[in-house]
Amino acid sequence: MEKFDLHDVVRVCETLPKSRRFSAVSGSEFIDIWNDLTEYLESILISQRSTTFPGFGFFHVKRLKKKTGDMERILCPLFFPSRMWGKVPGYDVKRHSSALEGIPAPELFNFSGAASRCKRSRETVDLAMKDLVHALLRILRRGSTVILRFKGIGKLHFRQGTIRFIFSMDFLSNLNGAVSSDKLLLPFDGKRDDRKEPASCSDPPASNAKQRTDMDDQEDKASLTDPPLKLKKLSESLHHGNPPGPTLTRPDSTASQRTIKDDQGYLAVPAGVDTWVGGKNPQVITVEGDNRPFNFLIRSVGTHTHAHSGDRLWNDENCPICRHRSMPIVDLREQRARKEKEQDRLMLHLSLDLDKEFVLKSRANKQAKLETTMSTAEYNRAKAAEKEVIRKTEQHKLPVGNLFEDRELGPDVLVHGRLIAAGLQEQIAANQLKKEHERVQRDYENKVLNQRLSKELSTAEIESHIEKLKRRQQQQDILAEQIRSRQQLQQHSPEPALPNPFARSENLMYLYQKEKAKQLYQEQLAIIKQRREYEARVADMERQHSLDRLTMSRHELEKDLRNMKKANYEQRKSLEAYWTEQLRFKNRLQSKV
Repeated sequence: MEKFDLHDVVRVCETLPKSRRFSAVSGSEFIDIWNDLTEYLESILISQRSTTFPGFGFFHVKRLKKKTGDMERILCPLFFPSRMWGKVPGYDVKRHSSALEGIPAPELFNFSGAASRCKRSRETVDLAMKDLVHALLRILRRGSTVILRFKGIGKLHFRQGTIRFIFSMDFLSNLNGAVSSDKLLLPFDGKRDDRKEPASCSDPPASNAKQRTDMDDQEDKASLTDPPLKLKKLSESLHHGNPPGPTLTRPDSTASQRTIKDDQGYLAVPAGVDTWVGGKNPQVITVEGDNRPFNFLIRSVGTHTHAHSGDRLWNDENCPICRHRSMPIVDLREQRARKEKEQDRLMLHLSLDLDKEFVLKSRANKQAKLETTMSTAEYNRAKAAEKEVIRKTEQHKLPVGNLFEDRELGPDVLVHGRLIAAGLQEQIAANQLKKEHERVQRDYENKVLNQRLSKELSTAEIESHIEKLKRRQQQQDILAEQIRSRQQLQQHSPEPALPNPFARSENLMYLYQKEKAKQLYQEQLAIIKQRREYEARVADMERQHSLDRLTMSRHELEKDLRNMKKANYEQRKSLEAYWTEQLRFKNRLQSKV
């Protein structure tokens, strides 16, 4: 089966048509945005806050109680996929009620903070995420396997209708504050090796653990060099009062930066060995049928019975684990929430101030433009008035004699007349030549048409004469055949005449049948008459109905025309009132200026 990663999803985003894309982000920008978003998501989860990841699901950080009886709790991240993935064929997203029990509603994803981390606008980040989800849906509908790497968190697997999130060891160690690895040791189950299965926090408990182990070993063989130690199921690691839920990933490096090798600690001690290698470690007591150390079977009775506690005679003040456990928990969640709200409020005030400054600047520019326009109009009006005064003054000062002395001389009358006469003669000659040409053309066309008509008439006359001769020959043949047949009949002996069915008969049965035939004929005529009357009545009703509908349509049309005329009249009146008000306003402005 094909396996796709983030680069393949980005390539699918780039191949989408522009009409089906939300953003215009390139491939490298997609990868940068994804890395920045995963880093921002990691910072949120490290701060022990639950949040949604748009389009994928939501993450939750849960505190789990160990089964050894200690009061120490470990932080376990959980991933719940979105119900939107259930629309993909073959994917059934079901959330178990036991897994969601006691989990509060997650916070909404802060796109503003993510956009500031990505150094891009909020809208660009949102649309880029929608494009990635769209491309991922297209790939999953083909039945392919997709593995998305969350930088610093883990991997999200889409495979064979299941969605599983595998958290990385470094993330789990950072989440649990890099405490000692002794705090996270949980009892092993003899039925399976929990150190080899990277169990997911998003799927329900598996029925076939061996099958899942084999699949995950094949998948992660190329990426992981050291197979990390894993936790048991949540039902085995939670307190006996909590219901079973999804499986957890046991971190090997969540307790400390050092790794536990196979030749160190109780992992290297086979069953039946009574002492630890080195001599300083406590004695291991084994039980029949159980290969776990004896200290895992001890319940807390007031002494330091937790694993790797050092000296059992320590008190709570000397034990570093108990001292660390009794330290107060500093919860910065409310402080961060208040700080984010304060930043949002300051950003809102800043945006309002910017909008107010923009409105004031636009008003000032508009007022300055209006004043400039009014001053220009006033200047033009003054200049026009000055020119009008100068023109009227010059007209008054113009002497009467100059009207005839300064006028322009027209063309010579004789020369102009000769030119006009020559032009008219040329036009007359051209018209005559055109008429002669048209007459010759018309005579030729008439001659051709007459010849064609005479030819067609002669052809039609010949065809009619031939048809007449054929018809006459057929008539002669028919008459000759009738004469021949009659002569043949006369040559034979005469046959008795057949009875005439239309002759009068005195038989009573014939009379009865005749009366019944007449009665049936009269009934049929009556039925036909009734049918015709019914059809005529139906036609009259349909005609009347059509006339009524036409009348109603005419009334509605007249009503619509009246309404349109009324609306036009009211609109014209409102425009006239508006124009009058604007003229008054303009006059007031001019008077003020």
